[in-house]
Amino acid sequence: MSSPRASTGSTVQDCWDCMLPGPPSRNNFGSADLSLSGLLAFPSGSSISVLDVRSMQLIVTIPMPPPAQSSSSTSSSLSPFVTSVRWTPLPLRRDLLSTEPSSSHLLLAAGDRQGRIALLDLRLKSPILWFDTDSSPSKLAIQDLAWVQARPDSYLLASISGFSTLSLYNSSTGRCFWKYDAAPEVLSCIRRDPFDSRHFCVVGLKGFLLSVTVLGETESDVIIKEFQIRTDSTELLKLERDMAGGVSGNSSSASAVFPTYAVRFAFSLQWRHILFVTFPRELVVFDLQYETPLFSATLPRGCGKFLDVLPDPNYEFLYCAHLDGKLRLEDNRKDDTNLGISEVPVPGTNTNIIVSSTGGLDMKVGKQIEKINGGRGRSSNSTVSHTDLVLKISLVGQLQLLSSAVTMLAVPSPSSTATLGRGGNYPVVAVPLVALGTQSGTVDIVDVSANAVAASFSVHNGTVRGLRWLGNSRLVSFSYSQVSEKSGGFINRLIVTCVRSGLNRQFRVLQKPERAPIRALRASSSGRYLLILLRDAPVEVWAMTKSPIMLRSLALPFTVLEWTLPAVPRPAQNKPATQSSSSSSPKDHSPVASDGTSSPTKASSDSSELLAFALYEPKWPSSSFVSSDGLITAMAYRLPHVVMGDRSGNIRWWDVTTGYSSSFNTHREGIRRIKFSPVVPGDHSRGRVAVLFYDNTFSVFDLDSPDPLANSLLQPQFPGTLVLELDWLPLRTDKNDPLLLCIAGADSSFRLLEINIVDKKLGYTHQPRSIKERFRPMPLCSPILLPTPHALALRVILQLGVKPSWFNTCSTTLDKRPHQIPGTPKSNDDLRSYLIDLPPVGDPVVPELLLKVLEPYRKEGCILDDERAKLYAMVVNRGFSVRFAFAAAIFGESSEALFWLQLPRALNHLMNKMVNKSPQKAPASASVPEIDDASMLNRITSKGKSVSGTEKKDAMNEGQLRLMAFEPEDLWANASERIPWHEKLEGEDAIQNRVHELVSIGNLEAAVSLLLSTPPESNYFSANALRAVALSSAVSKSLLELAVKVVAANMVRNDRSLSGTHLLCAVGRYQEACSQLQDAGCWTDAATLAATHLKGSDYARVLLRWASHVLRAEHNIWRALILYVAAGALQEALAALREAQQPDTAAMFILACRETHANFISDLGNCDDESSSSIKDKPLNLPGLGPESEDVMAVSEYYGQYQRKLVHLCMDSQPFSE
Repeated sequence: MSSPRASTGSTVQDCWDCMLPGPPSRNNFGSADLSLSGLLAFPSGSSISVLDVRSMQLIVTIPMPPPAQSSSSTSSSLSPFVTSVRWTPLPLRRDLLSTEPSSSHLLLAAGDRQGRIALLDLRLKSPILWFDTDSSPSKLAIQDLAWVQARPDSYLLASISGFSTLSLYNSSTGRCFWKYDAAPEVLSCIRRDPFDSRHFCVVGLKGFLLSVTVLGETESDVIIKEFQIRTDSTELLKLERDMAGGVSGNSSSASAVFPTYAVRFAFSLQWRHILFVTFPRELVVFDLQYETPLFSATLPRGCGKFLDVLPDPNYEFLYCAHLDGKLRLEDNRKDDTNLGISEVPVPGTNTNIIVSSTGGLDMKVGKQIEKINGGRGRSSNSTVSHTDLVLKISLVGQLQLLSSAVTMLAVPSPSSTATLGRGGNYPVVAVPLVALGTQSGTVDIVDVSANAVAASFSVHNGTVRGLRWLGNSRLVSFSYSQVSEKSGGFINRLIVTCVRSGLNRQFRVLQKPERAPIRALRASSSGRYLLILLRDAPVEVWAMTKSPIMLRSLALPFTVLEWTLPAVPRPAQNKPATQSSSSSSPKDHSPVASDGTSSPTKASSDSSELLAFALYEPKWPSSSFVSSDGLITAMAYRLPHVVMGDRSGNIRWWDVTTGYSSSFNTHREGIRRIKFSPVVPGDHSRGRVAVLFYDNTFSVFDLDSPDPLANSLLQPQFPGTLVLELDWLPLRTDKNDPLLLCIAGADSSFRLLEINIVDKKLGYTHQPRSIKERFRPMPLCSPILLPTPHALALRVILQLGVKPSWFNTCSTTLDKRPHQIPGTPKSNDDLRSYLIDLPPVGDPVVPELLLKVLEPYRKEGCILDDERAKLYAMVVNRGFSVRFAFAAAIFGESSEALFWLQLPRALNHLMNKMVNKSPQKAPASASVPEIDDASMLNRITSKGKSVSGTEKKDAMNEGQLRLMAFEPEDLWANASERIPWHEKLEGEDAIQNRVHELVSIGNLEAAVSLLLSTPPESNYFSANALRAVALSSAVSKSLLELAVKVVAANMVRNDRSLSGTHLLCAVGRYQEACSQLQDAGCWTDAATLAATHLKGSDYARVLLRWASHVLRAEHNIWRALILYVAAGALQEALAALREAQQPDTAAMFILACRETHANFISDLGNCDDESSSSIKDKPLNLPGLGPESEDVMAVSEYYGQYQRKLVHLCMDSQPFSE
């Protein structure tokens, strides 16, 4: 996100923290992770890129540091490929009174090909912790990562390394405390359970499934359970036979050895214990509770192998990715027959989208699915069970990075004669553009001021092998291809590209193949002339006019050939020079002798363009130059210096005005490139050069210093990657501006290094410099990236309520999108007018101070984008709960958002019970969020449109809100919906579980019928017979008589623990049955049984014990709070928030409860019934939340301290985001 800028005249040199990654490769294992706050992290080579998915802008690229060098070889210091990334699930911390603000919510775990795992801080852009992985010589590549919660305030990191090693690490110390070897299984994927953060699963390529529950941070606290999913592994066995050495002992991982054989799985976000597992040719739905597959489907015809699977968070859809680039949408609801497949083409891409659905898909739901892939497509109609499915696919965002591996780099050269042709020592204004040639034949133009690809041109069919700027608006590039190995010969392809129009024009087109390929291109600084260097052939000189013309050829044994750079401006030249009347052409050049220099007289001409070169066997002047026997491999010439490097690593330079020469040895390999740094008036040194060596490392030397080797600015190399090409970016206008060095890395990345220097007696050193914001073509609206105090301030403002016009801005620095939010922004002196009302809790002055802190971001439009600002305008006046849910969703805290949405329903459930009324729907005017509110809030973190449901009650129990169910009807409906899934399952264990489900929902007749179907030879016959008799007695006398007749055994053998529960149900002891189920860990089943048979305080006791378990054992505070509220334990809910050190949430909880209570009383007063009159006689108060409550007063004081601390922290933090 951009921070505030002082004025529109900010120069592009404000920030040079620039890196563009290359494209991800198969070596990155297809890893990516999207945080709930909308940040997408994915590896590119040895770097990790982070982008904002709403604006599709690159935020930062973090290079993975290289491993410690174990030898002097260069390869040992290279950074390996990043293979797995995973965002930490920690939310934005709000415990300001006990700890300092931290960026723990912006931490990212990353594993690489050498088995290293690092914890990266997005703000610091560097690792803050290295995990203690295996230090053996055989490095086990990291296959996958997952976070697991063992305590309320910390997470553990689980990793798959190598083929079969599963490890657990402490995220505070990095220590590994548990390992599991699954050999000979090959582990592929690891995922955390969304219903229980202590639980995760791992799947293998052959169907091996491991369920792991972590109860603590010791080895004895880890509980595992193994399963096997039957699948056809014939193809995998063949791949293993073809692999040399087999799987055992291999230090690689599944994705490295079997890149086209992917096995992935995902937990259902709708139903507990349900997994969706994709094998290359099969999709399996697996039930962990029943330990058996529920459904399987083979690969649809016309689709490539399954690659990955992802469930929709709000609807029962599955997104299936395929190896051929297709994406299928499958509806996994009740009817599994008549699978319809609709293929939706996406223009402009090489892939199609396959949509699979079953009958009964509503038209409105079809219209909701707008964004399926990055592309804009036309609608496609698919008839599925006589229902038309219409899908709209629209392009909502696009990010363009480097198109392929970088091979060449070219920087525009400021010239005294380019473009304007005015001559003299005052070059034209340079543009901050860099051209990159790629392996795929495209030329990417990078705008370094925005750190983005400004344009991409498809120029060649093969690798771009040479690239040069012709002035500031044209590029020349070449590629070649060999005709055949037998006949030999090469086809050289030279193309001039206009950067403005994108037109390509080929020149030097020959009818027959040439004997030699082009070796390099050399363009003069003005772009008028071009040297074409061919292998073992004369050098060609071309005039680069509109139609390029060859002027002459130079048949000399050149070892290196370079154009001279424009002369350095001298302090005395303080006014523009007049345009020279002499023409510049190669004929005017003074041919240099074997020393590679021209005479000072000719060199001083303003309009001349000279060549500097070295020959194969030079004859050095014995009196004026330090001789050497090394072959010259690199050269640079800018008055007054001629600098040369040889293949032995020696650097020699000669001052052509004084005749002084010197040399030194770099103690490195041969020198491939020498580049002079830009010079501006006032510089004390004109001899700074960047030197690229043949071992792909580089250094920066100052030849004007007494000891250039000792005072090198960068030595010995850029860490973590090799350098293919480098050049200076000539944008300096002042002597205090930093030096900017462009680097094309061997890892396909483009980097811009900022080198700050300060004059000292013995040389130059790095000078600390504050980083300013990067120019962005549009604001980056990602509140999670704000400094932690400012992010918390925005959260408070959104909670308390601010007028939507506050999001409008009068910014003059950006051409912002048109405002569609009513209202006009006011002056800075009237910030209080933006507040909806004075806050009913806390210090009333604090919100105005927080608005003042956020004012710089608001002016630049960097708080909320238009879509989310309009959503806020729709919900801001709908009560505290909806606003609180919006604020939580903005910062990626979806569980908290669901809690606020369910809180009014839970309170209405409680108050209905208090007035002795049966649970009913809240009145229409109550503060219960309607379905359009819930759908609208789903859009906060999604780009789809809202969906209208058919019934409000059902809609509030759909999607992830199902996780917060507490009302008897909802719990009973959820349990009943699962029963048909298991009707076709066979086996004794399945029958026992089905009986248990039927008893839980009160369907005793079906349970008795199922029990009586047990064959006599079964081990469960006696137990089933006993339960059948007991249950039938609770139904009717006739059913009891029928059961007695069927029962033939009188001995109980091999009974299960759940049988006692059923007997208790048969005699009406439901409270004891629920307690027994809870003791056995069947918490959901106990709640379902209680919802069926218990009411009042008995039902509340079950919910209260369940809430304590969810809070203490599962560490899910938001789900526990809902259960506390439904059970009437508001004081326990408040205590849980205080214990979690969330003073703002505790205060907001009181506000939401009071608002819902007031609305309920108001609506109840409009009813003319007995309960209404009794309420008027005896006021109904919320237990424990009255104004005189000590807990409430403590929360208010606690919140006031929090506000004051937040204001101080905000004032001490400077506005920035990246």
